[in-house]
Amino acid sequence: MRAIAGHVGTTGSISLNDATGVSLARHASDLALSGRTIADYLSIQQLAPWGFNHSHALDLLDQVELNPKTRLSQLSLGARQTLSAITTLASPATVALFDEPFSGLDAHRRQWLRQQMIEISDRVVVFTSHRPEDIAGLAEDIRLFAQGTLSEAFTLEDTRNNYPVVTGKRKDVNLIGARTEVIHSTHMLDAVTATLYAPNGIDECGSVRVEYLPDTELIDAIVTRTKLSGKVSP
Repeated sequence: MRAIAGHVGTTGSISLNDATGVSLARHASDLALSGRTIADYLSIQQLAPWGFNHSHALDLLDQVELNPKTRLSQLSLGARQTLSAITTLASPATVALFDEPFSGLDAHRRQWLRQQMIEISDRVVVFTSHRPEDIAGLAEDIRLFAQGTLSEAFTLEDTRNNYPVVTGKRKDVNLIGARTEVIHSTHMLDAVTATLYAPNGIDECGSVRVEYLPDTELIDAIVTRTKLSGKVSP
């Protein structure tokens, strides 16, 4: 994220076509806060070369019940994370970067931030997350990153059929699983339910029932397979 924002150097090159400014909402643990209060910090943001919508930032603070007079030293991790997001939401930069933006937020602020990110969808929005539920229903293009390798962009619909869930008798499910990658399985007596990675499809076997995962569970399956195999192909 910092490389995209131009905060650190790289050995390669990063091109942002027709971008007018890049704003990075750092993770709270990596956020340097300047000034004594939230108001001081927001005033400093107005020095950004591409500008800063100060009145919008104050409105966003009000929505999440953060007082501009609050001392920065008194902010919780979640409040710091929220303030970091607000500085990017209030920036007119055409590229908005969010580094683990939902980390430390309670349920109310998580939902609020999701809605705010949807409302700036006319900008290029890039965010990272380790939580599948953060991505579901929000991200259009997804990339996997593992062991220094970045996958091509894909959508959930592109890859949903690669992850069938099969339920049936143990011998039938095991026969299918032997020809695919088994990501997860549960057993109850002679019945087995298994989540598979099967990009080439599966052959029908006995009375096995085949279903497909909803978004959140699909993302979790993709991430689990990446961790198990070290491969970033969705």
